[in-house]
This record gives sequence, C-alpha cells and structure tokens, in this order.
Amino acid sequence: MAGLGGFVFSMYLFTPITHEWGWQELLFPQAIRGISQQFAMAPIVTLTLGAIPKERLKLASGVFNLTRNLGGAIGIALCGSILNNRTNFHFSRMGEKMVSVPHTVNDFISRSALFFDRSGSDQTSEILASTKLLSQLMLREAQTMAFSDTFLLISGLLFIAFLLVPAMNKSS
Repeated sequence: MAGLGGFVFSMYLFTPITHEWGWQELLFPQAIRGISQQFAMAPIVTLTLGAIPKERLKLASGVFNLTRNLGGAIGIALCGSILNNRTNFHFSRMGEKMVSVPHTVNDFISRSALFFDRSGSDQTSEILASTKLLSQLMLREAQTMAFSDTFLLISGLLFIAFLLVPAMNKSS
C-alpha cells in the first residue's frame, strides 16, 4: 500500500505543473515516484503469483509479464489520447476567451509585430509572425494544462485503486 500511496502522492505533486518547471521542480515528484515503484512491484508480484503452484509458475510468470506490458501499452495510449483531447479542449477554450478580449489580442500582436519589425519584413509578415507566436504560446499553455489534467486523472484513478487494496484476496 505504501508504494501505491506514493504513486498517488507523486502524481498529485505533478498537477500544478507550468511551462516554467525545470528539473528542480520535477526532481521531488520523480524521486517519490521512483521510490514508490520499489515498494509497489514486490507486493503486486506476490499477490499475483503467490498462490500459483510451482509447476505452473513459469507459465504464470510469462502471462503476468505479458499482461503487465500490455496494460502499460494501453495505459500509454490512453494517456496520449487524453493529452490530445485535453490539449484541444484547452486550446479551444483559450480561443473562445481571446474573442472576448480583442483589445488584449490586438495589443499583443501589435507589440510583437514591433519585435518582428526589426528583421526588416513587411507589415503583413510581421502580423502573421505575431499571430503564429500567439498560437504557439496558446498551444504551449494548452499542452501544459492537459498534462496537469492527466496527472490529476491518474492520481484519482490510483487513489481509487489504493482504496480497493484492502479488499484484495491475500490468501494463498
């Protein structure tokens, strides 16, 4: 339970992630996750394979590894889909908010166009470059929010699993 509880805690520590996070902010949650993995794997293997007769242990171990790897692959695919959907959601919501504050958007484009003006390009190119910059900044923030959402979801699902651990059959 300590390992699973540590996983819950480490995933929750990732939820306030911003685009400004560096290795210093990532170090502690990653360390907690790594330490928790050491405490989580042995009980999982024991619960799964502990009651298997020795003559069937090799086959059961192979099936266990197969399902563990398959579960990991499915989990990664689901997380990728969630990240993609949440990124689209947040980007869309930011776009809706931009419509309600056109003066702020226009001010950003005007100020960043002045920056691009130094390169000697025409006004249309400057406005297009400024608009592209705004879109890239919005995408970066949408992706960051999507990661935060995904970490929160994983944390919640792991918490539910943590609550269900006492109900597992531990008899051999």
